[in-house]
Amino acid sequence: MSDAEDERIQDERPAKRFKHQSYKDTLKEVHITPAFAQPQFDYEIGDNDSRFHEALQHWRELNLAPVFLSFARRAENLAASMPLLVHHWKEVLELWLEAVGSADDEGLKALLDLFQKLTHDLRTTIAPLQSEVLSCLLKLLPRSLLAETLTTLLETFTNLFKYVTIPSDGMSDAWSSFASVLPRCDPEVQRVVAELWGSSLRRMKSAARQSCVTSIATSATPDVGAWCFVSACKSVSQTLHTVTPTIFAPLLRAYIGAEDPNPSFMVARRVLTALIHHCKGSEQFAPISDILVDELTKSTREDTEALRRLLEVIVVFSTLPMSDNLHAVLLKFAVSCLMAGDMALWMGPGRKVFERVWDERPGLALELTGALSDLNWGGWKLIAHPHVLKRTPTVIDIHPQNTLEMLSALQRSGRLGTMDAPWRMRLQAWIDDAFQEWNASEEQILYLHHIIELSDILPSLSAIIVNIVNKSIASANPTGDYSEHLTNSSWILGSCLKCLARRKPKEWLSSVDPSQWAEGIIKGWGWSGYALEGLVSLMEISAAQNRTIPFADVYDQLKESLLSHSRLRRLSALRVLTSQLNDVDGGTSEVLKRCLDGEEVSVDVQGVRERILRISRMNQIVRDDDRVAANIAARWLIAQLKVNLRPLWKPAGQALAALSTRFGDEVWDLLFMELQGGLSTATSEPIPHWMKMDDEEQDDIREDERTWRDPSAHKFRVAINKWIRGDMAHSALIKSQFVEERFDVSTYEIQLLAALAQCPALAEKHSRDLVPHFLNLAPPDSPTKLARHRLSAWLTLYSKFSNPKALRSTDDLQRIYMTLLCYPDRPLQRLALACILTYKAPSLVSRQDSLNGLLDDTRWRDELTQLGTAEIPVDERNDVVPVVIRLLFGLMLERHGRTRGADRRTAVLTALAGCTNDELCLLADLMLGPINKERGVLEGLAYTPRPIPDSVSDKQLVGFLNLLGDVVKNLGSRLLQRWPALLSTLLDTIGHAQSRIKSSGGDELEIAEEETGDHEDADTGDDHNASRTIRTVRQLGLKRFADFFRAPVEFNFDPYMRDAFRLFISPRLPLLDVESTQAPSALLELFHVWSVDVRYTKYLAAYDNSTLPKTYGCLVATNVKPSVISKVFDIIENLVGICSTDGDLLETVFKPHVSLLLENLALLVERSKTTASVTDPIARRQIGILSQLAPFMSDSAQATTLLNLFLPILRRPSNLVPEKIKLDILNIVKNLLPLVYDIRSADSVASSKLYSTLGFLFQNLRSRQARLALIATFHSLAELHEGLGRIADILDSLNAYSTKRLEEPDFDRRLTAFATLNEDLHSSLSAQEWLPILYNMLNFIQDPEEITIRNNASHAMKRFIDRTAGSGEEFESVFLKYLYPGIKNGLRSKNEPVRAEILGVLSYAISHCEAIGALQEMRGLLAAGDEEANFFNNVLHIQVHRRTRALRRLAEYCEEGKLRSSLLAEIFIPLLGNFITGDASVDHLVVNEAITTTGKIARHLQWGAYYALVQQYLRLIRKKDTAERLYVRTVVALLENFHFPMAEMVEDRGNQEANANEDGMEVDIVDSAEERKKTQISDAVNQRLLPSLLDHLEKREDNEDNLRIPIAIGVVRVALHLPQASKETQLTKLLTVLSQVFRSKSQDTRDLARETLCKIAIAIGPSYLSLIIRELRGALLRGPHLHVLAYVVHALLVHVTSEAHATTFSQLDDCVNDVAHVATEVIFGESGKDVQSEDFKTKMKEVRSSSSKGLDSFAIIAKYITPPKISSLLVPVRNILQQTETLKVMQQVEDLLRRIAGGLNANQHLNPKDLLVLCHTLVSQNAKFLKEVPKVPQNRGKGKHDTIVELKRHMVDVADHYSNNSFRYESPTSCI
Repeated sequence: MSDAEDERIQDERPAKRFKHQSYKDTLKEVHITPAFAQPQFDYEIGDNDSRFHEALQHWRELNLAPVFLSFARRAENLAASMPLLVHHWKEVLELWLEAVGSADDEGLKALLDLFQKLTHDLRTTIAPLQSEVLSCLLKLLPRSLLAETLTTLLETFTNLFKYVTIPSDGMSDAWSSFASVLPRCDPEVQRVVAELWGSSLRRMKSAARQSCVTSIATSATPDVGAWCFVSACKSVSQTLHTVTPTIFAPLLRAYIGAEDPNPSFMVARRVLTALIHHCKGSEQFAPISDILVDELTKSTREDTEALRRLLEVIVVFSTLPMSDNLHAVLLKFAVSCLMAGDMALWMGPGRKVFERVWDERPGLALELTGALSDLNWGGWKLIAHPHVLKRTPTVIDIHPQNTLEMLSALQRSGRLGTMDAPWRMRLQAWIDDAFQEWNASEEQILYLHHIIELSDILPSLSAIIVNIVNKSIASANPTGDYSEHLTNSSWILGSCLKCLARRKPKEWLSSVDPSQWAEGIIKGWGWSGYALEGLVSLMEISAAQNRTIPFADVYDQLKESLLSHSRLRRLSALRVLTSQLNDVDGGTSEVLKRCLDGEEVSVDVQGVRERILRISRMNQIVRDDDRVAANIAARWLIAQLKVNLRPLWKPAGQALAALSTRFGDEVWDLLFMELQGGLSTATSEPIPHWMKMDDEEQDDIREDERTWRDPSAHKFRVAINKWIRGDMAHSALIKSQFVEERFDVSTYEIQLLAALAQCPALAEKHSRDLVPHFLNLAPPDSPTKLARHRLSAWLTLYSKFSNPKALRSTDDLQRIYMTLLCYPDRPLQRLALACILTYKAPSLVSRQDSLNGLLDDTRWRDELTQLGTAEIPVDERNDVVPVVIRLLFGLMLERHGRTRGADRRTAVLTALAGCTNDELCLLADLMLGPINKERGVLEGLAYTPRPIPDSVSDKQLVGFLNLLGDVVKNLGSRLLQRWPALLSTLLDTIGHAQSRIKSSGGDELEIAEEETGDHEDADTGDDHNASRTIRTVRQLGLKRFADFFRAPVEFNFDPYMRDAFRLFISPRLPLLDVESTQAPSALLELFHVWSVDVRYTKYLAAYDNSTLPKTYGCLVATNVKPSVISKVFDIIENLVGICSTDGDLLETVFKPHVSLLLENLALLVERSKTTASVTDPIARRQIGILSQLAPFMSDSAQATTLLNLFLPILRRPSNLVPEKIKLDILNIVKNLLPLVYDIRSADSVASSKLYSTLGFLFQNLRSRQARLALIATFHSLAELHEGLGRIADILDSLNAYSTKRLEEPDFDRRLTAFATLNEDLHSSLSAQEWLPILYNMLNFIQDPEEITIRNNASHAMKRFIDRTAGSGEEFESVFLKYLYPGIKNGLRSKNEPVRAEILGVLSYAISHCEAIGALQEMRGLLAAGDEEANFFNNVLHIQVHRRTRALRRLAEYCEEGKLRSSLLAEIFIPLLGNFITGDASVDHLVVNEAITTTGKIARHLQWGAYYALVQQYLRLIRKKDTAERLYVRTVVALLENFHFPMAEMVEDRGNQEANANEDGMEVDIVDSAEERKKTQISDAVNQRLLPSLLDHLEKREDNEDNLRIPIAIGVVRVALHLPQASKETQLTKLLTVLSQVFRSKSQDTRDLARETLCKIAIAIGPSYLSLIIRELRGALLRGPHLHVLAYVVHALLVHVTSEAHATTFSQLDDCVNDVAHVATEVIFGESGKDVQSEDFKTKMKEVRSSSSKGLDSFAIIAKYITPPKISSLLVPVRNILQQTETLKVMQQVEDLLRRIAGGLNANQHLNPKDLLVLCHTLVSQNAKFLKEVPKVPQNRGKGKHDTIVELKRHMVDVADHYSNNSFRYESPTSCI
């Protein structure tokens, strides 16, 4: 794959849509919206509308922020129109200000956008309040807003400025407000606000703009000012905006006149830099250049400060006075002009500049010459060089230091090589005079530095250097001089000796004794690598003149240098030791040479291998008896450990180990000396205070923003600043003496220990020295005081010892190992375990692999499961178990992520379960160690609080509490003997947290929240996090305190409880009901734990009497969550259960606060009556609790309130309110009745309501418990009303249950009660007394099992009907209100015997209650007493034919119109529905008759009942059960009987409106109720009924096609009642859906669809037949579908032209074109040719017979068309005759023409004259359609030849065969 393709693929890869960005990164992408992208307000709105109101409506649909919704609700009416908005603008704006002050980011987006629309609508109207608006908006800037919200805020500022502030001249005041806020904002926010002000400056008038620029330049920060002016000045196409001069000029004047010029100068410099980069060329930058030139020409020479400031600005890009004040700026100005100029500038003004500065200010001239040289100025040799040659011999006397500095700089750049001899001699003379006397002053030493650099061009310098060296060697205290002074003797000696070495030896060799110098330098400056380096260079030149010095003297002075971390010092020392100056024996000399070879190798990656090789061979060249050589080798190898190159350390340690085998003591002495003096080694080579390297490229301007950077200007400033400072000599001296190697003391100590670990026998041998040193660093009590990496190195060393028992202080070491074994650091644990294993305890050694596996990240779980602590032998447990416990304790403390810690603790504690209780005490001691080491075990003693040590951090407390929770959960019962210590520490911790929070003033509200786990990551980084952490400590402490009470052990908590309440429980109780609103708080959880166990329940009242009241108060707290209510309910239920068996707790704990509890529960019930459903679990529990507390209620008002709340609940259906809840409510009501005074009067409304409700429950309650509770409640009511006593008794007997068998009725008592009621009591009962009995009977009559109960219930109802027939209106009212609805409801029962019994009652009522009109409508169904014809007796008869006859009789009776719609819908529709929706046992004849009858009944239903019935069966269809086919048939029957006219209403309404318009009068057409009803029906049909039917029809599942397709017929029946426009729309939708069905692969589906379509065609008439065929053509387009199309069209033609429908469809002219096209395709088209192929095979009958069906279609259509359409029928034939002469096709054409001729012969629309004319036309070929030549189709797509220029001619052969085939018309014509 090519690179180009790779790049293309890279470009095509989609970018990451969800890429995390920090908040700062998102702010960087925020910019001011360009003007062309800002929202425009030029769209049209109404005359009285406002954009504010439109935006308000828009945002109400998109934004759900509570603050915004509140604002929108309050502002809606105030701004509904533009006049209202103008009138109420102050109120709206005040509401807006209030909302913005409390809105979050979501609400702000909407509010800010609304304000933009408000400013556009009101403009300067809101100017009086713009200061308040601006103040409100500015408060948002320092907030951490989202980028999207910040962008909206900036757009809001833009609109405020544009429409309000700028027109009202308030920008200066606005900037004052911004200036006070911006410093508190994020830098990126400052940037975008500055861009905002930049765009606003452009809109302002000139005077206002200049004033505003001055204000911004003097009061803004440099960042804000620069961004503001740059964004205002930049324009498109790399040009400047036209307002740039009016912005930059006041900015420049503000800078020149400012008291503190630095901020404004930074702004001006940044602006110029950014604009220079922005402009394409000088022409674009000309406006700013002109301003600078004008200001410069107008400036006066006297005002030097203003001139200096102006030049500072111009330099960013030149006859000026030269003064000290202008020295620096003139240097910058001159250098910048010369560097920017060309040759013409150099030779003219440039030459004059040099002449003037050399004449008037030589110092400036020297700096100018040096700076230009450093910047590689092109004109230096031509212009500057002559002045240097001419002027320096005289200027050096005036400015010696500057001159020498310039000359040395020129020498470094190679510019002095061309100086002539006289100039050099004059320079030499000055030097001789200057150094005639050497006093080693700083000035002379700086001169010396420059002279040494110039030594190559000086004729003679050796004598001066020798003199200086001699005097320097004699100086005293060289080390003190080095540490105090930069110009020290070490540098003098090193530099002078190097200078001498570069000069010719004959100049100085005769006057020098190199050996004497060497002795003096080695003795005094052996510590200086720089001095030794100079000595080495001199020794190499004077080797022949050197005399030898004893090696011992030299080595004693230089051996410390071999241990130095400075490579220069080591290298110089080795070169001195290997020089000919020493007299060294062969072995030592060889070692020195090898050390020197190794040291000369570069210390980098390239030299690593070579240096390692030298190091590894060092031991081989040291002889066994040469201790000096061994000392040298050991020192050099140790020094390699100081080199900052890791690959060297291990080989060096190995070499030392190998050397220690022969020279152990020497190596040990050196290693231990360095180990002891590790820190002192760093101080032995101190870094002087002056040795601080500054940045060589010092620039006083540092810019982090790339926009303000200029690399060229940076290079210029560096060069200028170097010459202005004039400290190049000082920097050079520091650089020459600077030690580049960094010495890391800590790493060095680790490498020394690693080297000792390579020779552990040597370290173990000297353990008496080593161990005390280690114990001094890491005390046994707190070994972790030593840094982890250092401690690891020591432990690594000790793990290599072979006999640790013989070590000094071995017990202390073992304590350290055991302490570190439980430290949460696996590497340290591994090392500590390795150290313990060195003691070789057999029980531990045998388990070494298992113990190490516990510390392996991948094996620890497996090893933990196989650990088997319970199986460890008794004699080994003392050694093994403490190690295991400590090791696993460290694992538990280790933290890896947020969840693994808890999982690991659980696994470890499970493994520790095998330890004994005494062994587990160690675990508790380890937990308590860091927090409370001195806390003893309390056994029966009172608890005394102790403070937590200050050394314990909050993070440790959180870790302790998390671990304590897992320990108590898993091993709590095993640690019972340590519970006193654990509990005491826990109480100390919680008390400490509570006191900390209280003392910090933070004991405010602490809302509990749902938690998913413990707080594993507690951060204490700042005060806020520290406060949060200490709250976490308190919360976790309360949880752990509750965990102790959950443990299933016996423990006396009494000694701790009083202090627990005092320390942390009672202080939190006042806010308990507020803190526990969102989730149960830890304190509430603690109370719940106490309520569970009878042992701890007393604590809820024993120590603080407000505990339970505050707990109960949580029930009615504001916005309390269900989880809190549920937790309080748990507490209450637990208390009720415990107190029911413990009388003491009942009296002391529960009863004192039960009244408050009942009050809160009543209030809770009253609150939830409208918001919470009774089915909610909370509401259910609430009612259950009230039922248990009802006996304790004594308040009448509460009882009345609860009774009024519960009675409506009792009337709700059982599917909404379960019987269990009703049972509890009945128990409550029973206990409330004695307290409610309103029901004591039988005539009161409350009493009647209660009586009716209880009676209603007799019908609905089913379970034994509920009915017995109802009876008990009724007895309670009877006690209050004496007249209800006998009713209560009879009801008690009617609902009696057996005392011997569970859930079995007591039939004896029930039948006795029925007998009493039906024989004796019925005649004496009043209508109201009958009420509960009737409800009972309605319940009993629906008993599906007990026929005796049903019969007696039916008999009792008939007794009541007898009373109703013979009594007054009171009984009729009860019948109509209670019994009759119950009968109608009972007819819906699925049980047929129940329905039969109810029908018997209904028949009895119809026959006896002649005064009730609702019943008399059905009297005709009684058949005048004929039992054989009585509908009610026969509809459920066992004989099927009697049932079907009854259904037919019902249909006939209904057709007579004697039954109302409501009666049909409530009685007969449910009755018939049971036959349709019943089980499969119902006979199909009955089902068919039921469906037919339902359809007929539907014709007489009102719209509401009809629509509900259709929807009912549509819902049943969607269930897809076995009776789905029946439901479909029912729906079709219903739809076929649709009888609601809609077209008439629409037409009438249209006519009325038309007449009113013609008369020219405004007539208010008042819709009658009937018209409104028709409108509602039309809307329901068009919008709901037909769409739902079409959706069901459109489902594409072949296995359901047979079920859904018949619905189409019903849809047509409904659509035919619609107005014409709606009818065509709905029919088109139906035909489209039905046409798609023919694409199905199922033959049965296609057949059914074809039959249905034929029926539809008949139903909708001939006008829609063409529409049907067009829809079929649109759905069936290709392949086999074309054959199906032809087959279906043929079937339609056959069906509509059959004998039954021929008169209706006698003329089919509209279908001719479509039928001809379809039939031609299957006869002559490609699809027809495919069928005629020999290899073609198919199973579709449509495909096999499509050709014959096509021919037949031509014959049928020819029979039913008029003469004008015959030409359309013959056009396809003419086209075939024109295209081909193929014999087979011609035979088909002739056959087709014969068929057409046959059809025309039978055509009733053709008379003989028409036939003759047709024949003549065809024979003579004079017909118009025969003369038309069809156009050749052209390819209009982008095909192969779709080009503008064709390279080849494409010949299209178009042949016309019609002339040869036209004779074929003659044969059919003869048949006509």
